[in-house]
Amino acid sequence: MKQTIFRYKILIEEEKDAKTKKSVYVSYVPKLGISDFGETIEQTIIHTKEAIECYLEALDLQNEEIPKSQEATVVSEIPVTVSFLH
Repeated sequence: MKQTIFRYKILIEEEKDAKTKKSVYVSYVPKLGISDFGETIEQTIIHTKEAIECYLEALDLQNEEIPKSQEATVVSEIPVTVSFLH
């Protein structure tokens, strides 16, 4: 069995659980379109890595092409003004 190391960028954002008001961390892997979450950043990274591994293994089983890592990523924050009626 051949092993290959892939590297994917992930975004992690903190969100508040609507019921408990506790922090939860949500990850997103733009190149693969998958996400996961955890109660800590470390847990979120572990869960995301497991999700990526499962996804790539599924692609391999289906003889699908494995997406390569993206070369450049730009993360930016932009102001947005919205006029609400209510």
